[in-house]
Order: sequence, then C-alpha cells, then structure tokens
Amino acid sequence: MRAASTSKTVGAHEETGHLGGAHSTYVSSAQVTNAEHENELQVVDLPRAPPSLSKAVTYFYITGFGRFALMEDNPTERVVLRLREILQDPGRVQMLHERLVRIVDLRILEVSAAAAHETLAEMKTQCLQMRQKPNISSDGRNRTVCFLHLGVDASADGFLVERSAVNEALFRFPDERGWQPTTPIPIVRGAQLGARYELDGEALASLCERTESLLNEWGRTNWTVRVNDDAGRFLCNYLFYLSAFEGLAENGHHLWQTFFLHCPMETVAPLAVQVDAVLAFMVAVAQSNAQQGPLEGILAR
Repeated sequence: MRAASTSKTVGAHEETGHLGGAHSTYVSSAQVTNAEHENELQVVDLPRAPPSLSKAVTYFYITGFGRFALMEDNPTERVVLRLREILQDPGRVQMLHERLVRIVDLRILEVSAAAAHETLAEMKTQCLQMRQKPNISSDGRNRTVCFLHLGVDASADGFLVERSAVNEALFRFPDERGWQPTTPIPIVRGAQLGARYELDGEALASLCERTESLLNEWGRTNWTVRVNDDAGRFLCNYLFYLSAFEGLAENGHHLWQTFFLHCPMETVAPLAVQVDAVLAFMVAVAQSNAQQGPLEGILAR
C-alpha cells in the first residue's frame, strides 16, 4: 500500500513570489498541531558545498500527499508542513543555500488523479516561466530544477527512493474524487500502456549512500535509504510517471529532474527523522548535480 493524500496543497514559496493556484490550498504553519511539536527537529550542521561547486544550485519543488481511503493522517503532509516552518527561519534557509539547495515550492496534494494533473500543470507553468529567464539566477548561480515527490509506504522499514514508474493506473480502491480504474489503463494516453520511466540504478544507489552518510553525520543512525523498484499502481506511481512525462520537452531534454521518495509511517520513523531524511536527500541531489550534472531518467514512449 503506497501513496497518499487529501486535497490540501501547501502553497509555500521562497524566492519567487506566491505559488499555488486554483487547486492548491494555502496552509499556514499555525495549522501544524501541537502534537507535531512534541517531536522537535534536531538542529543539524549541513555540510557546506566546496567553493568550486558554489555556482551550481538546485531549485526544489516538493509535494506531499494528504489523507486517503486507508490513511487519515499522512506523514508526508506533516513533513511538508514542517519544511514550510523551516523556510520561516532565516538561519536555516541560509544553511540550505550554502548547501546548494533552494526550496521554491511546497504543496500537499489531494490523493486523486485529477489533482495530480491539475497540480503538475500549475507547477509546469511556473517552471517554464523560470526557464524563460537566462539559466543563471539573480545571484549568478546555475539553475537546475528538481521535482521531488513524497509518498508513504506503510510496509517500509526505512526510506525508499523509487527507480521506476509505469504508465499504468489500476486502483484497488477509489481516489479522493471517487475515480477507480479497475482494469489497467495508461496514465498518459499518448504513451504505450506499461511504458516505463527509469532512473539509473547505480547513480540512484550513490544518492542513497550520500543521504545515509549525511543522516549518520547528523546523529540519525541506523536509518536505511535504499533504491526501490516498485512504486505501486496507486497515486504514487501515477504522480511519478506523470511528472516524469510532463518534464520531457519536445526536443527530448528534461525540464526538471523527477524523484519519488517513499517515507515509512511515523510509528517507524518519527517526524523529525523523516524531515531530516528529506533534507539530506535534497543536499545529496544538489551536490551530485553540481559535481556530475543532473541525474535524468529514460522515458520510453
């Protein structure tokens, strides 16, 4: 059982003006429950990027999911809310900037196919507007865009970075708008049913190792981050494939990187650990992009 969400989109924004749209619901940090604060985040010293990499920056658009049929309280919604709180702390924002990470957009998606299409259309428009500018940001840094999608896997004992997504929708139960394909149908009609989006497994394993290493440095020991090859067939796989497909420009170049990170339940990994895992993964991606160039998958149409 994977994936997740209610129709809450956290339109969070940093550096580029208010983000969100008709299908996004703004969620303020005041809406985080007191229970969440019982699990305070550890203040960690993120490793700085070497001076030689200081011109390469990755801009992150992050989505989580809300409630859905089998899960009233989705941890990825709480992770996104906590990330939004971090963006209100200038010191922590500066710390992320020094590690080549810019968080541009934070959203909580409703767990529905329609919401996935609506939200990605908004995010794509925003990304294209940024792409129309020179590929150097106002502070003189190169610009790489990454769409990082978060979902929950109730059976996971650690963090799973998905290697592939499949152009196939087959739901065991309806999404939050009542839609349920009971026989396999393509997510993208212009692509073959069963076509796959795949990331290089070796490169992805290296990102997982970087992420685990950072967590260990921060005192988050004994947490695994590993490559997984089954994103399910519910909204996690749906969003992952759709995001990868929409990110491919007509000339074959990628408009953005696409990653999907499955988080375990909070009974397995406390919220503070989950937030640190997401931060560590972003730092690992940003530094890998700076050193080796963006990791982009292969999309078979």
